[in-house]
Parts: sequence; structure tokens; C-alpha cells
Amino acid sequence: MAIVEYLLHRNEQGHKIVPPFIIDGGHWWNPVDFTMVGWIDDVRDYYVPDTLIILSKEEFANRLLSMHNVNPLMAESQSPEAEPTPMTNEQVIDIANEWYDKFTQTHTGS
Repeated sequence: MAIVEYLLHRNEQGHKIVPPFIIDGGHWWNPVDFTMVGWIDDVRDYYVPDTLIILSKEEFANRLLSMHNVNPLMAESQSPEAEPTPMTNEQVIDIANEWYDKFTQTHTGS
């Protein structure tokens, strides 16, 4: 199992596409460096670039924190009239850990 950070590729027509080695992609787009998060399988019989960044749980949380420092993630309001407020760093880490665990479980069944 591997959660990875990747960029879109261009096809012959010039369109941006998800690289074919990404099983489940398009998550957590970073507008600063245009990277996204996705999944690749451990066992495969196809090419995956050596430069692909594999994210540990801690590295994924740090990715979200750095994104949050540029464009704050907003906390859900308790009432419809309330103004959204930026999440705390602890909330971002909690969201990151929860998402990482759920995404991993979805793809490994464990």
C-alpha cells in the first residue's frame, strides 16, 4: 500500500490526465505546487516512477499543515448563521490522520 503525492501528466492531445499508475487519485489538491494525493498498489507489473513521493501518515499530516498555512482549512460551523473559522493545527492533524486511516483501510481492507 502506498499513499503518494503526484502531478498530472499531459497526453498527446495536451490534456492533463491522472497518471495511469495512480489507482485512486485526485485527493487533496495543493494549489501551490499543483500536486495531488492518490494510491498505488504495492504489487504491480507496470512502471511507476522512482521519483514518486510516498507519504507516511506523518508526512501526509505535514502536507496538509503546510497547505493550511497558505490557505486555511475552515472548520464547520455549529450554526448556519456563524461565520466559518480556520481550523487549528490540531484539527488539521486530526482530519489528516482520520482521512489517511480511512483511505488506507479502503484500499487494503484492513
